[in-house]
Amino acid sequence: MKTLFWIVLIIAILEGHWIYKTSKPENTTLMPTYSFVDLGKDRGLVSAQGSWVSTTKLAIPLSTINIDCWESLGYCWFSTAQLVDNYLSSDTDMKEIAYWGDDLIETKPTKSAAGCIEETYRLDRRARVVIFSRRTVDNTTGLCRGIGDEPITATLGDGFKRIEATK
Repeated sequence: MKTLFWIVLIIAILEGHWIYKTSKPENTTLMPTYSFVDLGKDRGLVSAQGSWVSTTKLAIPLSTINIDCWESLGYCWFSTAQLVDNYLSSDTDMKEIAYWGDDLIETKPTKSAAGCIEETYRLDRRARVVIFSRRTVDNTTGLCRGIGDEPITATLGDGFKRIEATK
């Protein structure tokens, strides 16, 4: 009976090792769930966390972001972590707030360094949704050649759904 136990245990360990080695990294990556926290008028802070989910194929599908918008400072801070080819990178950015209202926070449109694209973020306080919009400004000159004309829209969502979308 002990021999049978050891044989089954060894087979289970080998099978687990084989499954781990043959799986794709994105299938074993855990990403945070979506959250939206609005501390109201008194504190002037709205925060959201999650992963971008879009019907458009995203350049970096395995990424997560944390957004903190402070009314008194007039800026939103974006902390991003992304996994590309088993390489983890992180980035922090800030965007100036164009509009802060009871229903909506919107950042000022910002252009990329080369001036190819323009990005805007909207935090819908009523629906508790974050929407990212990117539109092409120039795709005909210099570094901008080849960028698609179609705008990209993504919604901040649950990391587990983002992983499902990459399969």
